Amino acid sequence: MTDDNLFLALKKYAPGSNINPRENFLTEAFAWVLRQHPGLAEAFLRLVLNEHDGGFTIDYTVQPQWLTQEGTSKVRLDMVAEFGNKAIIFEHKLWSALGKGQIQRYRDYGAERWTGGRLVVLIAPRRSQFAQDPDVALTWGRIHRCVEQWLDAQSTQPQIVLAFLGLLRSEGLGPPAPISHEAILSYLPAKDVEPSLVKLVYEVARR
Repeated sequence: MTDDNLFLALKKYAPGSNINPRENFLTEAFAWVLRQHPGLAEAFLRLVLNEHDGGFTIDYTVQPQWLTQEGTSKVRLDMVAEFGNKAIIFEHKLWSALGKGQIQRYRDYGAERWTGGRLVVLIAPRRSQFAQDPDVALTWGRIHRCVEQWLDAQSTQPQIVLAFLGLLRSEGLGPPAPISHEAILSYLPAKDVEPSLVKLVYEVARR
């Protein structure tokens, strides 16, 4: 379908646009994969709602409408899972910080548009980027694990979903690498290197 053509969606983010093409490229790819695989979309939504403290429910038998770049000139929502008069709003970050009051603007816009209720979900590479008190905050590493777990339960693994995981890893958004035994043993000696170098430089300068 032309309306759900991944390549046409990505074409909007040519170099030189006034937006972050990498964040939007990732968003369009994610939304498209979720549209194509309702089972994966359900697993993802269950992850989101399991992280929420309650009070917001959805009917998992109803397929949401996955929207991207919804809003106005003042409020632009990365991705939305719309269930009639309620919605889950997603803000996707790579390595940039949230804009001032960004989450609250999303809440205000969502309250006006979806009178049945809304959640605002922040997805970022690191927990240190969690800010402005979203309803749910997840790392891309958690998303990667969620998709992997869904894939493991499938009799055949769709290539497009495997490619999406590859996209996450290429952006440094996969699960963190395990800490090796050698790294643990090297930590204590290594942490003293910088102070020792500084002390040496001061001693040489003094002499």
